[in-house]
Amino acid sequence: MGIDVGSSVHRLPSVVGYLPQRPWALLEHVVSDALYYTARLRGLSRTAARTECDRLMETFGIESLGRKRFESLSGGEVRLCALAVALVAHPPLLILDEPTNDLAPEKRVILWRVLGEWKQGGGTVLLISHNLLEVEQNVDRVVLMHQGRIQHAETLRSLQEQSVGWRVIRFRALSSPVLENAVNVFLRKSDQIHVRHDRSQVSITCPTHMVEEIVRALSVYRGDIEISPPSLEDLYMQMLTSHDTLR
Repeated sequence: MGIDVGSSVHRLPSVVGYLPQRPWALLEHVVSDALYYTARLRGLSRTAARTECDRLMETFGIESLGRKRFESLSGGEVRLCALAVALVAHPPLLILDEPTNDLAPEKRVILWRVLGEWKQGGGTVLLISHNLLEVEQNVDRVVLMHQGRIQHAETLRSLQEQSVGWRVIRFRALSSPVLENAVNVFLRKSDQIHVRHDRSQVSITCPTHMVEEIVRALSVYRGDIEISPPSLEDLYMQMLTSHDTLR
């Protein structure tokens, strides 16, 4: 069941739905009570509030949790119930802090489906997340921050267009010392190349025209090579590398 924004829901322009990482204010409350009284506080009548409560519990599959206190729930159950509370009466703005933390894969599917339908109904979602794969799959605009400062703020499409001329080469070596030597070579080679590495893998973000040269250099070592367009995570790590170089 999706989010149905019906005429019975009275939306207040000043209301913001907020999902913190830990909903401390809700922990001592019963789930159905939290939904019902939030609906009343947001302007719904008693009848509409009960309907809203039942609808949201069905939407998220949390009917069996209705008479339980938040503090007795698992981490994933708390996330779903708190998200339901944030969505009561369809506030025009949602602020969600790491909404998929602790959720099982099937519950994440429900969450993103509901948020997609909610957004189509005219809502705006401000999503805070370290899961950049989920961000890339579900958002329209991206703000990348580092040490409390905005480094990039643009549409996801714009970021993707900027990445067209770049590729990421991932090399998993069989010998760490050899890999370290290879990394040092590329770090000295060009300021256009951004290198990340751990003990067994190196990721090199480079202009497309340099791919053949870099692959040829890596092929003298034993390992697996994978080439792909940069993901949002790759762009973020490239930003961090550039920032640290400038410090």
